[in-house]
Amino acid sequence: MIYLLAIVFIVNATDSKIVRLLENMAISNNKTPTGMLKLLISVHDFVLTAQWFAPFVIIAIAVVYRHLCINLVGTLRTTVEKIWLFGLPFTLNRDNNASMFLNTLSILFQTGFTTQKALEVIKYDATPYLKYQVTGMEWRFSVKGKLTESLHCPLFKDNVSYLLSIYMDTKNATEHIDEVAERIDEAVTKRITSIAKTINMVGMIMTAAYILIFTLAN
Repeated sequence: MIYLLAIVFIVNATDSKIVRLLENMAISNNKTPTGMLKLLISVHDFVLTAQWFAPFVIIAIAVVYRHLCINLVGTLRTTVEKIWLFGLPFTLNRDNNASMFLNTLSILFQTGFTTQKALEVIKYDATPYLKYQVTGMEWRFSVKGKLTESLHCPLFKDNVSYLLSIYMDTKNATEHIDEVAERIDEAVTKRITSIAKTINMVGMIMTAAYILIFTLAN
C-alpha cells in the first residue's frame, strides 16, 4: 500500500511541473508524444483519474467480502472457496472460524459441558456461516452419537479432520483440540505473511517501473 501511495504522491507532485510541460513542448513542436513519454502520460492520466474513485471501490469490495464471508453458506460457499484468488478471503475466514470453534469447544469441555450442550452454546452467538456448520454437526451427532463423525464437515480441511478423528478418542482430547487450533492459527498467519510479502514485492516492482519510465521519458 505504501508503494501505491508513493506513486500517487509522485504523480501529483510532478504532473503539472514536468509531465505536462514535456507534453506541451512536444505538441508545440507539432509532434505527438511517443515512446516512454506517451507511456508516462498514460500512467499519469490513469493514476490521476483512479485516485478519486479507487478508495470507494476498495471500501465497497471490503464491505461485500465481509458480508459474504459471514453469510455465504452451503455448496456455493465451498465452490467459491476453490476459486483462485477470489476465494482466498473465504478460506482464511473459514480457517479463522475453525480455530475459534475448536478453542471454544475445548474451553467448554474443560468446564464440564457435554458435547450437545457445547454445540448449542457455540451456535447461540455464532455468525450465520459458523451457525450453519454447527447445525450440521448437531444433526450428525444426534444421528451417530460420535463427535469425531460430527466434525467431518467443510469447516475443516481434510488434514484437520483427520487429526481430529484421531485426537477425539484420546484421554487428553482437549489438549489436542487446542494443539490443532494452534496449528490452524499458525497456518493462517504464514499464509497472510506470504500474501503481504507478495503484495510488497509487487508494490516495489510497480514503483521501480514507474521511476524507470519517468527517468527514460525525461
